Amino acid sequence: MESPHGVRSSQDGDSLRTGTYSPVFMFHECHPDELELSSVSSFSSITSSSSSFSENSELSSGPVVIDMGTRSCRAGFSGHRSPSAEVSTLVGYQMGSEEARPEVVIGEEVFLYPDSETMEVMHNGLIINWEAAESLWKHLLEHELQVNPEDHPLLLTEPPFSPTCSREIIAEIAFEVLGTPGLFVAPQSVLSVYTHGKISALVLDMGHAATRAVPVLEGRSIAYSSKQTGVAGHCLTWYLSTLLEDMGHTLGEGMSHVGLEKRLCHELQSHLPSGTMVEVVGSALRRHAAWTGGSILASLHNFQSCWIRQDEYYE
Repeated sequence: MESPHGVRSSQDGDSLRTGTYSPVFMFHECHPDELELSSVSSFSSITSSSSSFSENSELSSGPVVIDMGTRSCRAGFSGHRSPSAEVSTLVGYQMGSEEARPEVVIGEEVFLYPDSETMEVMHNGLIINWEAAESLWKHLLEHELQVNPEDHPLLLTEPPFSPTCSREIIAEIAFEVLGTPGLFVAPQSVLSVYTHGKISALVLDMGHAATRAVPVLEGRSIAYSSKQTGVAGHCLTWYLSTLLEDMGHTLGEGMSHVGLEKRLCHELQSHLPSGTMVEVVGSALRRHAAWTGGSILASLHNFQSCWIRQDEYYE
């Protein structure tokens, strides 16, 4: 099938810059045996200990990692310690004349145009407006990272409880609109575990619009044991602020509360059999945990066979 939008065919020989790729269906989660995820621990220690790691300019030609949340969206190059760009998950359309195409406004710039129509990109942690998501991804790639999407494989994170059809839409946008040469979609919970140098853990993700508990066992999320509630950062912040606004107190946001790890560990131990060991890990990287995990994953040498190539998509 002919590639749209002038996209270079993978037969050019260097359509993916990170190695040789073999066919893997996009719904596949790479198993730890394939990735040798024991290397995650050593790689993760590098990202958390080296202050200059994210400044390696040679990595700017590698895969791009995008982590999308209800409140903010992060993007950067694989191998970096933290994302290079972060924008609010806001997309506005500044309407002009009937003949003119609406101008797209991204992030907090929408507040500069009060007459613009602001679209809700995500609801309860899931993408509900794919046109707005497409505009946001294009902005991150072309304006924030200043790269050509056709030159970089793309790793996108996926929140728990996402419908299967969302990956089909992601693939359509990535290959047919952005023209990326390779794509991989990875669960946010699994990537968060990689950030801490683990392959198994119980992930508690307290986001802006949803709080989720997802068990991860040897690099695989366990869907049937995962739980989600809409009681999350935005409603907790609002409720507590109404109680404390007259007391002169300021609040942290969600996972940033001081002492949260210690209190959570104590609460868990009180509900478990005596002698049960509980370790609550909350590193300084946790705000970008899913993104950093994606950065680690996309940098592993033996992960490179997991990319879905553009020619495979069109077959």
